[in-house]
Amino acid sequence: MYSYSALPGQFIAVAVSTYVVVAIVRAQRRTRTDARILLVGMLAVLVALAIDLFLIDRPRPDDKFAPIGFALFLLSPAVVIGRRLSHALNAEERNRTLEENARLREDVERMSRHDLKTPLNSILGAIRLLRDDVRLTTEQQELVGVLQRAGFRMLEMVNLSLGLFRMETGSYDFRPQAVDLRDVVTRVLVDLHSYAEAGSVTLYLQGSERSPVFVRAEELLCYSIVANLVKNAVEAAGAGHRVTLSLRGGDPVTLTVHNPGEVPPDIAGQFFEKYVTRGKSGGTGLGTYSARLMARAQQGELELQTGLAKGTTLTLTLPALKDDALLAMTAATPEPAAAQWGEDMPARDVLLVDDDEFTRLVTRRFLPSPPFNVETAANGQAAIDAMLRRWPHYLLLDMEMPVKSGVDTVRWVREHEAAHGIARCKVLMLSGNDDEASTQRALRAGADRFLVKPVSRDLLLATLRELDAGLAQSEAATVPGGLGVPGADFQSSPADEIVVVDPEWMEVFPGFVRSQRDTVEAMARALQTGDREDLQFPAHRATGGLGSMGLHWAARQSRIVEQDALHASSPELERRIVALREHLGKVRIESA
Repeated sequence: MYSYSALPGQFIAVAVSTYVVVAIVRAQRRTRTDARILLVGMLAVLVALAIDLFLIDRPRPDDKFAPIGFALFLLSPAVVIGRRLSHALNAEERNRTLEENARLREDVERMSRHDLKTPLNSILGAIRLLRDDVRLTTEQQELVGVLQRAGFRMLEMVNLSLGLFRMETGSYDFRPQAVDLRDVVTRVLVDLHSYAEAGSVTLYLQGSERSPVFVRAEELLCYSIVANLVKNAVEAAGAGHRVTLSLRGGDPVTLTVHNPGEVPPDIAGQFFEKYVTRGKSGGTGLGTYSARLMARAQQGELELQTGLAKGTTLTLTLPALKDDALLAMTAATPEPAAAQWGEDMPARDVLLVDDDEFTRLVTRRFLPSPPFNVETAANGQAAIDAMLRRWPHYLLLDMEMPVKSGVDTVRWVREHEAAHGIARCKVLMLSGNDDEASTQRALRAGADRFLVKPVSRDLLLATLRELDAGLAQSEAATVPGGLGVPGADFQSSPADEIVVVDPEWMEVFPGFVRSQRDTVEAMARALQTGDREDLQFPAHRATGGLGSMGLHWAARQSRIVEQDALHASSPELERRIVALREHLGKVRIESA
């Protein structure tokens, strides 16, 4: 049998060996070094066999080199496996290094943002104080307005830096608002007018319609997208040409930005990719990439159409606003005169704590005296010393300070109150950090409110007024906007069921209340279907709407539902939603 099978077996061996050699040669294109190691192993077998054939007539024919050749052949895949294991371990180490670098970058960005925002918030606060000065001339008021817009642009850029990183990692917290996209476009055209004029480019908004076009989005992100598109269009249009914008309502709302230039074909296919740029001085290739990232973060889209004859058109689509309650919240309310700020509030002792002297100066000017008796401190330890001398009604403090941070200071306050039976001091945490983690850290420490800097005078006084009014209702910690946390009392106050409004709003508020009831029903449907993420949005919407009407108990319950939507039990959430439904059924509206 061996005699008959030897020849076919040798043929098969040669065929298999030839196939393996060809496969390894082809693999050189991807893993050149590993393929060469295997080829060397096969070559060792061939060399050993050739040597044995050459020495076949030696006096000692049992001394053969073939076993050495086969040993080298078997060793070659072991070398390849060892190399790949080493690469895998190195890759794992590099991944750990990259993760550490990413965390370090985020920490550095967070600290940089805080260091930038602290003096910037002071500048914006001082500008607001200047605008309140009735002695300013019209020209001075215009200059102050220019300074304020520039300051807010800088603040928006700082805030946006970390937002883009979160969008890339999928951790961005989208907080929809009622945004008038037409107003955003108008502001962008005003802000970029001089830029376009310097390049001899005309900016043109089609149509004479000037009615608001509301989208469900974030104003900062919308402004950044539109500004980026218009600026790029101006650069691409060239001198003597026109950039045309067109805004159309509907669902979704559509904004197009057109310029007569063409995107090169080799760039068009990668137009929205990261670091893709050409022929642009100082270009980073991040503009259109970040613009589409921001559009998608708001559940919209950004698309490109380009050609030699038709030019380039970028189309932004965003979901239209369908929520009447959210829309009603955008209605402008007259800002009280400077002389009226705080005049109806009782006398209160306030301790203001911030390591930035300009922030202390500006915030102190926000608090009229009377009714506030304001003392200041530069850090948490100085605040503790001041509180041991005189316990205040309100503690307003920064979150990040030297010597002792705001969070550690609040913890000391709550522990000292519990140990000595001291009346609860209302704590308002002010910080340039606008992330949810900072908010929760402050609230867990014992803060009653968390407000993001810069804080306007009316928001600060409204928050203090609300804290003072709610002193007898609940001692539970609250979140921004005057809202409670789990554990708040289910029993609503009879006073909370009667809303006193200005006569001119009497026609609007009945529909407003109906829309809030519809929102509560949407919460119930989302809970019934088991979609906890969909439950969060109507709860968030109800929080702002109910709070703006003065229904603070209902607003607190809505915030609790929003916060607990993902992890609380269904019976507990259903109990709160039923209580909300019954409460809104009892609400009565009376004229002021």
